Amino acid sequence: MKKLIVWLLTLTLLVTALLPLTASATAALPGDVNADGTVGSMDVTVLRRWLVGGYGINIVTPQGDSATPEDNELTVLLPSGSDVPMAVPADVDGDGVIGVADVTVLRRGIAGGYGVTFAESETYSAVEIDLKNDTTLYKTYGRTYMGDNGLQMLWPGNAIEFTAVLSGSVTLSYTSSDNGYLQSYVDGEANTRARLFASSDEKKLVVAENIQPGLHTVRIVRDNDIVTTAGSYTAWSAVSFTGVKSSVTAPQDKDLLIEYVGDSITSGKGVMSSAQYSGDDPNHSVTHAYSYVSAQTLDADWVITSRGGAGFIRIGSCPKTMADMYDYVNPFDADSDLVEYGFAHKADVVVLALGTNDSVTGTEFIDAAKAMIQQIKDRNGDDTVIVVMYGMMTGSHYTELAQAAAESGVYSLQVTRNNDGGSSSPTGTGHPGIEGQAKVADELVAFLETIL
Repeated sequence: MKKLIVWLLTLTLLVTALLPLTASATAALPGDVNADGTVGSMDVTVLRRWLVGGYGINIVTPQGDSATPEDNELTVLLPSGSDVPMAVPADVDGDGVIGVADVTVLRRGIAGGYGVTFAESETYSAVEIDLKNDTTLYKTYGRTYMGDNGLQMLWPGNAIEFTAVLSGSVTLSYTSSDNGYLQSYVDGEANTRARLFASSDEKKLVVAENIQPGLHTVRIVRDNDIVTTAGSYTAWSAVSFTGVKSSVTAPQDKDLLIEYVGDSITSGKGVMSSAQYSGDDPNHSVTHAYSYVSAQTLDADWVITSRGGAGFIRIGSCPKTMADMYDYVNPFDADSDLVEYGFAHKADVVVLALGTNDSVTGTEFIDAAKAMIQQIKDRNGDDTVIVVMYGMMTGSHYTELAQAAAESGVYSLQVTRNNDGGSSSPTGTGHPGIEGQAKVADELVAFLETIL
């Protein structure tokens, strides 16, 4: 009889150990990985066996999806709902990943005397990031500044990014003097392209949606060009979602910062088909331009300082030369209202892609290009790598740009000419379409990888 009892007890423990590790939907107990209502040595055994693999143990996420170990860790998907705890029993250190560190914390917590405490349950609720006051909770890209009505996002490629436990949709509160487009990314994948309508009263716009519960990184990008009208503004005041406020953090800066100085090609004009989007500048998308695409490929931070019609000398559709714009965040406002950029973050690399819009040739053009190169050096430092890039469209300045680069002691790069004008409008705008921009990005990345 004793042998039978021992055998049954052993079988019971083994079956318990092989049960899926499940986070309770109503009362997740941190450390209770086998869901028996207590935290003890068997939880350590089950967790270690899952990490090692080969025992037939699966993790069942709160959404009902089973997962097996991959690289000895599992990124936790958290439950949604205002009264559902976010704690997952096996994630005892609360870092959003089930891994070897959890075994250590679990063993020390059970043994006592190590000062170890398990992550406590938290609930999903309405979260708002006040962009004016919660500046440590998000990261900005590009030339931005804080105005009275919020974070001014005037330039193409201006963006904010944050990491948080959330689910569902993300909403942006804003005011703007002009219409435009925004592109969102969730965990690096394109999510939503939203049209922004001008409004002097604060409006709310859903900028990302259908996000599964869990820890995510969300990026919201201004996808259209800077407006040249004095007094124009686009102010982002808040971001809101359902999630956990204490989980919100700003991503770290990357090791490489690239600034792209250019014209409409750099801004992404003509890259989209006008049949795909309607409204103001419907074919304009900086997130499909070589500038944004190459920064993503190189895993770099970016500043996109570009405007359609801009040049070294020309003043036409763009009312200022790039030299006149370069030092300011709001270059088209009245002189008394100008805000200096400040160059607090010096670019490691500056890609200078101007000249298409300049009709002046010869010495005057070369001197203007050299002066722009020197201005970039003065603002960013002599250690900044400068690449004068040309070839995307008009060919009249190729030799002159190469000469200006050589005489300034910086790199030059000629890329493939492409003016397909949009994926379904081959002659629409005379600008590179998606494929043309992607090819330029590939050629630029390949060149930068050889010199960095």
